[in-house]
Amino acid sequence: MMRNTRTLGLLSLATGVLSSVLPFLPSIPSLPYPSYPSDDYPSYPPDYPTCAKPKHCSNVGWDWAEYPNPVTYTGAGYPGFRGDVYKTKAPDHTGVTTVIGGVPSLGGSIYNYSTPVPTTYFALNHHAYLWACEAGDWRFDIGRVDDIVQLWVGDKAYSGWADENTDARVVYNAGSSAGSFVATLRGGGFVPIRVLFANAQGGGAFQLNVTSPGGTVVHQTGRNTENDYFVRYSCHGEPHAPEFAPFGQEA
Repeated sequence: MMRNTRTLGLLSLATGVLSSVLPFLPSIPSLPYPSYPSDDYPSYPPDYPTCAKPKHCSNVGWDWAEYPNPVTYTGAGYPGFRGDVYKTKAPDHTGVTTVIGGVPSLGGSIYNYSTPVPTTYFALNHHAYLWACEAGDWRFDIGRVDDIVQLWVGDKAYSGWADENTDARVVYNAGSSAGSFVATLRGGGFVPIRVLFANAQGGGAFQLNVTSPGGTVVHQTGRNTENDYFVRYSCHGEPHAPEFAPFGQEA
């Protein structure tokens, strides 16, 4: 989508010759006017966002599910962990959140869920649709990972996701780790997104920031507003985006 600009212009001035209407008066010649600079003013950014949001119909946010994670972190790469085993495992808890990532509280609350959940040896499976409000390169920045985050973007995030086809896999390595992925997306449609996070022993955390080609941050961990470019399904009249399969019954 092209950025709208406003251009300031100069008013063109027309000049003419003033002639006498009386025959015995001499004509008055036109006077020269000074020259004006060319109409070459800088463009200014618009005062409204260029990345329009999708329709909302009680669909904003991410579905998430929590599972036990039995795999201990033993070193670089987190050997032995596979995210796709959770396709067919029944979760212990499920919910909806408008923003994902962060650090579980000491009381065991994840995404303000009412029931305490474990803060060690657990996994979180999230899925939603990104409203690709403009075409181009979308950036997914994953940070402060402890212990692992896996990212899938596109159709495989809806069905067919596996450890072998992740778009990004960021693992803790002697400190909080980070990574990024850039996806070239067509504008004006919904794109399935899946983020799987797991923690073993000790504290766990991750951050996810998503930025449009034009620079609009459509998701930011820790920000409580303006994350509503992510929805769980589309509204009537929008491009079709069906609900995801129930957790534990995914393909």
